[in-house]
Amino acid sequence: MEKETIIHAVTIFLPTTMLKFEVGKEAYGRAIIEIEPVVNESKYELRIIGEDEELICSIDGIEDTPVVYQYKTIVVDGPIGD
Repeated sequence: MEKETIIHAVTIFLPTTMLKFEVGKEAYGRAIIEIEPVVNESKYELRIIGEDEELICSIDGIEDTPVVYQYKTIVVDGPIGD
């Protein structure tokens, strides 16, 4: 078995509000299965992914915004045998 560290929860502190997303909880009526950071040359984005690996929401433009990350180490199973 292999271990992997994932982003389990993220809290974003915006000027007028606070957003919190957590794997296993719901956002906009859909269960969150992954919080994926996407970094390119000019921006930083967080993608909140739902059960069918569909995008629930995307948060970008938070380069200068306070963000708290909670990480968790999980066990990743290999492929299922025949």
